[in-house]
Amino acid sequence: RQAGLPTTHWSHRDHKFYPYDLQDSGCSQITIPALLLYHVSSHPQDSVYCVFHDDALYRVRLESRGSKVLPVDYTVHSRGRLQQVSGMRPLEEIALHVEPLGEQAEAGDFELLELRGELAIHLDPQTRIPVEVSGSRAGLGDITLRLIDASAAVGTDLRR
Repeated sequence: RQAGLPTTHWSHRDHKFYPYDLQDSGCSQITIPALLLYHVSSHPQDSVYCVFHDDALYRVRLESRGSKVLPVDYTVHSRGRLQQVSGMRPLEEIALHVEPLGEQAEAGDFELLELRGELAIHLDPQTRIPVEVSGSRAGLGDITLRLIDASAAVGTDLRR
């Protein structure tokens, strides 16, 4: 709403405005960490995003690392029915390469679901659902978060 107004008429949010040049950044889109999970499931891999996290800007490159067979066990709620997905499945591994942009950003400070370090998302290629996120936490070491339950929006076509 305020974009067409002179900046003197914008509401006071100067501490949350971040100047950057999207074209020079090498990013295809702008997002936040949690939405990277959505982007992985709905957009082609090997994409580059500008990601805002804790008042800092990062360039995050998603890189497909092929497939790994891993155990899954989750339920999909879709169109009033439940579909249980379990067993060993080939999952596509998407690595996140994080690069700080700007003075406030430091590579080690970037988090996805409170995980840091070598971040990866494992995607079920049949349903396009991110079923695992892995990384690390100081004092806890390597951590893998696994999906146990997912709800599909009405009209969503989840491939079998």
